[in-house]
Amino acid sequence: TARGMRRPDLVAEVRLRDHQSALIVLNIEIQVSQDPKFAERMFVYFYHLRERYQLPVLSLAILADISPNWRPASYEYRLFNTAVLFEYGIAKLVDLDEERLRTSQNPLSLFILAHLASLRHRGNYRLLADEKKRLLRQMLEGGYNAEQIRILYQEVDALMSLPVDFEREVRRSWRR
Repeated sequence: TARGMRRPDLVAEVRLRDHQSALIVLNIEIQVSQDPKFAERMFVYFYHLRERYQLPVLSLAILADISPNWRPASYEYRLFNTAVLFEYGIAKLVDLDEERLRTSQNPLSLFILAHLASLRHRGNYRLLADEKKRLLRQMLEGGYNAEQIRILYQEVDALMSLPVDFEREVRRSWRR
């Protein structure tokens, strides 16, 4: 977005636990690398969305980095008697159960598995190619039609790019 303009990821009417409905702004940020300013940026996004829409804002960070220990979940500012504490939810991809993702019927699980494999096997093309073949088998056995598989594979391919020789090997396994 243009500098200073921030659009929400989603404005939705939701049903609350007390069965009342409410309009909220959902802000989801996906962060793929550690950034010391991330928590502050989450606060700035929250503030701008709250100011612009005058609606409740729910903020969630999806942390897609490889480190199991980096978990920014709050931003704190203090200066003399002025203080702000902003807390938000996080989902850490490396915490997800990969076996459960492999058996999931949700296509999003394929992207998460591809992303985690690309992080874990960065630079090791043999292991990355083997993982890509495994995901391809999962697509083929998952009940998707040819067009869905083509779309899913394009996205997985973007996350798991391989040198030409390894990519040929993966594509040959597809034709078997």
